[in-house]
Amino acid sequence: MKIKPEHYAQLVQDLKASAGTLPSFGYFREVVARERVGADAEKFYRWELFSAAYHGTRDVVKHDFHCELYKYLNDSNIDAALKKAVKEI
Repeated sequence: MKIKPEHYAQLVQDLKASAGTLPSFGYFREVVARERVGADAEKFYRWELFSAAYHGTRDVVKHDFHCELYKYLNDSNIDAALKKAVKEI
């Protein structure tokens, strides 16, 4: 993975904190099956979790962290980190 270890640790911590704000993974699987949003329910879930952790927040620290990730990572790099992080939480 291309993400810095300290950024990965922060990502895991932020995802854990926002996980309780989302419906269960089973719900996302049902939505994907019912609405045909896409074939990959896991990817849909992890990006929704990422969005819940950072988008729309008024927390300047979280906003700055999100921007810092995109300074040196692209969506593919972030997705690889999210895939591993979601397995941990």
